[in-house]
Amino acid sequence: MSKFDADPVDLWEVFTHKANIAGFRVPEYQRTYDWDEKNILRYFEDLAVGLYELQNDPEGRTFLGTLILVESQKNKDEKFDGVTFDIVDGQQRLTTTSLLASVLHKTLSEIFQPTALEDPVILEWLSEEVNYTKQRLQNCIFGFVSPDGVENFPFPRIVRDNDSRAPSLKDAKYNSLIANYLFSYATHITNRKAGLFDFTCDKFVDGTSKRFLSNLKLLQDFVTQLINAQPDESSLDFDSIGLKEIISQDYRFCFSKLPSDPDDADHLIKRAVDIKDINLKPLLVLLCFCSYFLDRVLFTRVIAPKVRYAFDIFDALNTTGEPLTAIETFKPRVVEFENNFGSKYSGSPSEISINHIENFIDTFEKNSERQSEAQNLIVSFALYQTGKKLGYNLNSQRGYLRKTFNAIEEIASKRKYIKNLGNISDFRERFWSGKDLSTQLIDLPENDREICRLLMAFIVSLKTKLAIPILARYYYHSQDTKDWSYFVDALKALAAFIVLWRSVTGTTGRIDSALRGVMYYGNKPSDKVSHGNDEEDLFNGLNIGINSDRKILEPIELKLALKSWLAGKPVEINNKDEWVAKAMTVPIYSHSATLCRFLLLAATHKTAQVPPGSISLKKDKLSLSNDFLKYSYWRSDSIASVEHVAPQQQPHLSGWHTSIYDDSYLVHSIGNLTLLPSGENSAVGNKPWKDKLAFYQIFSATTDQEFKDAVKKAKTDGVTLGEAEDRFRDMLNLPFLTPLAAYENWDAETIRIRTKALLELAWEEIHAWLF
Repeated sequence: MSKFDADPVDLWEVFTHKANIAGFRVPEYQRTYDWDEKNILRYFEDLAVGLYELQNDPEGRTFLGTLILVESQKNKDEKFDGVTFDIVDGQQRLTTTSLLASVLHKTLSEIFQPTALEDPVILEWLSEEVNYTKQRLQNCIFGFVSPDGVENFPFPRIVRDNDSRAPSLKDAKYNSLIANYLFSYATHITNRKAGLFDFTCDKFVDGTSKRFLSNLKLLQDFVTQLINAQPDESSLDFDSIGLKEIISQDYRFCFSKLPSDPDDADHLIKRAVDIKDINLKPLLVLLCFCSYFLDRVLFTRVIAPKVRYAFDIFDALNTTGEPLTAIETFKPRVVEFENNFGSKYSGSPSEISINHIENFIDTFEKNSERQSEAQNLIVSFALYQTGKKLGYNLNSQRGYLRKTFNAIEEIASKRKYIKNLGNISDFRERFWSGKDLSTQLIDLPENDREICRLLMAFIVSLKTKLAIPILARYYYHSQDTKDWSYFVDALKALAAFIVLWRSVTGTTGRIDSALRGVMYYGNKPSDKVSHGNDEEDLFNGLNIGINSDRKILEPIELKLALKSWLAGKPVEINNKDEWVAKAMTVPIYSHSATLCRFLLLAATHKTAQVPPGSISLKKDKLSLSNDFLKYSYWRSDSIASVEHVAPQQQPHLSGWHTSIYDDSYLVHSIGNLTLLPSGENSAVGNKPWKDKLAFYQIFSATTDQEFKDAVKKAKTDGVTLGEAEDRFRDMLNLPFLTPLAAYENWDAETIRIRTKALLELAWEEIHAWLF
């Protein structure tokens, strides 16, 4: 049988194979380039995590999986003198790698400004580093052939079946989007064209143009964040290295042009870091990343002699299922530990915890869902245990469990560690798996159960996963001590924090960084600390710690920590006036209908009209008609839909003031929203204001006579109720619509006034949870 080649090789070797004349072709049967944002994020995160983890594992590598190739015997590129490999498996990863190389090359060209460097020694060194790195990156984008033995002509490393590589522009045909882009970038570089490289793909109609440009932008955004972000400012699931890492020996291999003498090299790099008149950190971080990318990122390259053998390998790799999760590779260590230091694994508390985790993960039907749950579990656990910001990279997750578990010496602490892992799984199963929460939190005092179930459901609906380690910390503390005030206070404080943050930023707006910061730092660290100075003295966060013996923050301390993060950028909220002023101009609905739903309930909870029948509300005595903050009501169909009063798009109908649409945010602000059952929402639709007002008056009628009077008035005013009238007669009244039904006019000023009033009422309800 013909020989197979199977080796782990770095990216440099992948692209420079066969004396640097290797090219890769995507066969006709392969799909087009279609990775989405999640794929790109996971790919880049793997690389960034690998670079960051060098400080813990100086010999670390990142594996991008298997690349299955077949050396083409029939070269469709008749005039191409290189060697073509057909890609059987791995084209999405390989293509993304080549695209990232172009982004890195472009970024290096843009951020290295030789004229800004006044130190000639540093200038000479960095010029050599940048030029050397750019030359190496080029090999991942394009190669050269020599048509006349002298002149070099570029060819893109990756083409599709309908492309033709050749040593001249006349004979080369790059019909596919990827090949055209890579060739365009190659000619831009080799021809030394002035200005920034620009690429348009309007002529490509294969359905990938939008995705391709989006992925390029994502890669550029990720690179920019990596080289500029401070530790607590990244919106991504990875940490960036800083100057402290750059000058360490663990990262010295990243600079190939340093002096050979270690002392001279050390002096030079520290001299560059200490330059004050120009910030060299982005450039130095980028050089480190490029070096890691080229030398420490590996594929397992399998070169099969024939296509059918390649498919046999591909089928074998894919019929064995997904790789083992971090939980599955951690379990043997737990078994070994209990068998060696305990009585035995069977029947031990550790077995109970591991079995619980496995049983929960096995409830997911699809293998991909089980993988995802296992990864989410480890991300939550790392924050819970050590405050560690850990991504979804499988190797990093396995390494984290291995290193942190091995670092524990005491047997009791090891068992606590395993129990904590089981607790996080238990918490996710209880509250994060989409189950009805009516049977949860039964140990809480009766007056706390309903609102705490609602707050849990609200946080889950917002998909704020970083809340899990914080809430789990207080949940299991309260469970162990039988003092549920810890959990109740923490849950309310965190819910208030999320509401105030999200309603000002609109999006998640770095809230994940803040929640990670609470687990790691506690209070928001100063700028000095966030840059890596004196960190060791300020680790007062909420994480349990490696030996599971850190005291939990008192609820008052947690509130202080959350408030410190609210007071900092990007939110900068310290009091009601600041919050209301900022939230008034945010189109909250366009970011989160769930948040709007909660704000409307919080604002109208425990309110009364002052005077009766007016539009004004004030907080009053709790009654059956205004008790809105409870789980049973949150799940009720009566508030299932968030409805715009004035339609989202300016309608071609009479009855709506054009002023409502002058400011784009206004129509989506909280003052232009209400809650309706889903059926009634469709009945009201985008009708004019006088029609909607009639419906609101019908829905809020509290007696049969009020209902009849409202229906009669509606018909007199020419409002068509149609077949829905009978359904309205049988429905329960909707008390939160009562003040809305008292408005006579609906314009921009009305919405602003109502927005301010609702936000102030919401603040009055929730501020005590945190302030």
